[in-house]
Amino acid sequence: MDPRKKNRGLYECEITEKRRLGPGVFEMTLAPFTADVRAFQFAMVGIPGRGDLLLKRPLCLFDTTPGKEGEIKILVKAAGEGTKALKATPVGTRVEVAGPFGEPRDIPGEHIAVVAGGIGVAGSYLFAKQNAQRISAVYFGSTTRWDDEIYKLLEELGTPARIATDDGTLGRHGPITELLTEADCDAVVACGPPAMLERVYKITAGAGIRAYGSFEARMACGVGACRGCAIPAKPEKASGKEYLMVCEDGPVFAMDVIDWERYRAAGI
Repeated sequence: MDPRKKNRGLYECEITEKRRLGPGVFEMTLAPFTADVRAFQFAMVGIPGRGDLLLKRPLCLFDTTPGKEGEIKILVKAAGEGTKALKATPVGTRVEVAGPFGEPRDIPGEHIAVVAGGIGVAGSYLFAKQNAQRISAVYFGSTTRWDDEIYKLLEELGTPARIATDDGTLGRHGPITELLTEADCDAVVACGPPAMLERVYKITAGAGIRAYGSFEARMACGVGACRGCAIPAKPEKASGKEYLMVCEDGPVFAMDVIDWERYRAAGI
């Protein structure tokens, strides 16, 4: 049996808690979810009560409590019909959840900078939590200030938190990548919009620092069958592959494996 899939299951979860963390962003707790979860993995979450929305939505596993009575936490931001409906679903509703999906991957390094852009914090917080002793700092950027609860969560990690907002409402006024140029680290892992990831790659490549990105993509299956989450890669660095599947090969990739020109042109 593939060790990446041995804990994957289908769960009938209940929404036990929901709280606002940022502008249009809610943390949703689902239980029970008993599978072991590692950083960067995701779940495929069904949309209850919507027969017109049959496909589950891929959502990063923001946090987890393992065990027989385990639970997971996801961040939901309304981006399409599915996430709008999920965000509006009340506490107590039962939701079908499959997972975890994605390739668990360690990030080598003793002083790792974690960079999160907006909702990208959903894909990087658990890594910072599970590897707090190796994190040099967490860099969190957003368009505007989020609710205090998200900053409390970052403080509780016990590692320095660097904050930036595009509108200057909290921390550095400007993109979070401006703060990254001051980072003292031997590796960087980032999760956020493609433009931010590419900027992180350029900064780290110029500084000779290893960089990894946790990528997001539209997908229907989570197992590589639909090919909807393909992103362009450099064949010479990807074992001859011109495309990598975010769900099966990722979602984390070394930044230098991505063909950024084709990725940008595709508008993924």
